[in-house]
Amino acid sequence: RVFEGGGSLRARAGAYGKLDLFCEKGTPEGDLLERGEEVLKVYCGLPEAYRKITDPLISEAVEGMILYQKRKLNSGGGVFQTEDFEDLEKYCYYVAGVVGKMLTRIFCLKKRIAPFAGKLEKYEVSFGLALQLTNIAKDFDKDLKRGWFYIPKTFVTPEFLAENPEAGRKKILRKLVPAVIPYFDASLDYIKALPLAETS
Repeated sequence: RVFEGGGSLRARAGAYGKLDLFCEKGTPEGDLLERGEEVLKVYCGLPEAYRKITDPLISEAVEGMILYQKRKLNSGGGVFQTEDFEDLEKYCYYVAGVVGKMLTRIFCLKKRIAPFAGKLEKYEVSFGLALQLTNIAKDFDKDLKRGWFYIPKTFVTPEFLAENPEAGRKKILRKLVPAVIPYFDASLDYIKALPLAETS
């Protein structure tokens, strides 16, 4: 609700203040939630053109993340795991594909980039997914310790990995790397579609 309807800072802060926030104190997440109104103040200081782009996409990302949080809660305190690669892609879309869309629309506000919007939009989601899938591939051990195992059940289970660490890691990489390569190809196409003068 904080990001719906393009409200003023006062309206957004009012909606934020009514949220029933829960997060462990002293963690980065807890600090962020406690200081949410300060973050909103900075966010509302951004140009309105940016907020018009980001508001609906933030809402979309939040709605998607809620689905996965609910699944984690319904797992009864066990380890959350994605079902298959399609489920993993869907999760990655909400946490990073939406960011690819957001960045593209912000980039295309620049006159030198706007003519390339069509080509950038073709690859914008893949660009975000490539980054997120890379994070998942390199951090699955850390994520598992927190109770989140994004590697699909069709690839390997946490139990198999615990009993066969070396074989489990090889299995993950053998299955994940070929699935991720097309996203890297699309990311390269995305980068090449940006004008060379736009190094920033």
